[in-house]
Amino acid sequence: MKTLLPPIAAKRPHKISVHGETWTDNYFWLKEKTSPEVIRYLNAENDYTAKVMKPYGDLAAKLNREMVRRIVEDDESAPVKIGENFYYVKQRKGFQYEIYCRKAGSLRATEHVILDLNELARGRKYMRLGDFELSPDQRLLAYSTDTKGDELFTIRIKDLVTGKLLSDKIEGAYYSMAWSKDNRCLFYTKVDAALRPYRVWKHVVGTPTENDVLIWEEPDERFTIAVETSKDHEFLFIHIHSMVTSEVRYLADGGTSDKLRVVAPRHQDIEYSVVHRSGLFYIRINDKGRNFRLVSTPVDHLSKGNWKEILPHDPAVCLEGMDEFAGHLAIEAKENGLTQILIHNCKSAKNHKVRFPEPAYGVKIEPNPNFESNLLRFVYSSMVTPASVFDYQMNTKRRELKKQDRVRGGYHPDK
Repeated sequence: MKTLLPPIAAKRPHKISVHGETWTDNYFWLKEKTSPEVIRYLNAENDYTAKVMKPYGDLAAKLNREMVRRIVEDDESAPVKIGENFYYVKQRKGFQYEIYCRKAGSLRATEHVILDLNELARGRKYMRLGDFELSPDQRLLAYSTDTKGDELFTIRIKDLVTGKLLSDKIEGAYYSMAWSKDNRCLFYTKVDAALRPYRVWKHVVGTPTENDVLIWEEPDERFTIAVETSKDHEFLFIHIHSMVTSEVRYLADGGTSDKLRVVAPRHQDIEYSVVHRSGLFYIRINDKGRNFRLVSTPVDHLSKGNWKEILPHDPAVCLEGMDEFAGHLAIEAKENGLTQILIHNCKSAKNHKVRFPEPAYGVKIEPNPNFESNLLRFVYSSMVTPASVFDYQMNTKRRELKKQDRVRGGYHPDK
């Protein structure tokens, strides 16, 4: 029997010099994705794989059937209420992509499909949703899609009342975008030649993209940027990060201000993040230790002399993130290898931990778009508990299970 040999890629030395360092890449020629020679080589690898795996075709089919039987193909996410509307995402059997829906006023109301990725993917070899951002008045939806796999997205804006796409079309955008408070402007990021997000642009809805305004350009190649609005829509934040250093700049008046300010100037090896409520910035920062502390400061008086410590640095507890509400802060912290959720009551200044029933588990705060709410949504799971979505009443400490993943195939948690 003839021995099956794999195709061997040719070595073609190619010198590369960056930052004063030079090295040789023998396979640089494979970067040319459209080269007939590269395509021939890739087809040869695919053919080799198919021949090697051919004897296992029946086993592969059996494993595939078993795995498919365990997948819940008809499913819906737990609805999220924003204002008077309920939003959720559903999957349907036989369809590859998600369908985004909303209902007005009640979960018994008529379903309105606001974005069907299956429709957008029709006739395409690839489809990926980048960002999905509702305008503050919930009339407009800005979403971005990648149809090539290069993580460069096209942003479109849809009128959810008429169901029609607006003429606005922004090409070559990256992840992260945000609306201004007045629903008129959309902020987005673009990348440089190294695919580093380094510019923030402002687009006025209904105007040509060539009129878009550059808000910030990050010249330091160690840093990347992202944009978001505060949950109360009062500020637009530009997050600027390197691996060990960060800085946050902001536009006031819900992003309609023209003056870009900085929360705290960057300092090497100091990282921080910011949320806003009631005229205060809450800053999670590692200036006193690697595990971070939490401080607050009036927006109008940002100097360190006006910082008030909410949670001091603790060498045994790492503050990993936070979510803001009108009356509370929800803080994710890592202690003894487990994620804890700490609730800070902003009025009483008292704290309590959310209690969990098992000694080992995973938990993560979900997006909570309702700033005025007392409900915190999180996802909890363990080795014997499927992913479970809870709404937690931060005042009464009561929780309500909103959804739990179905596990098919005869699973019994008591065993």
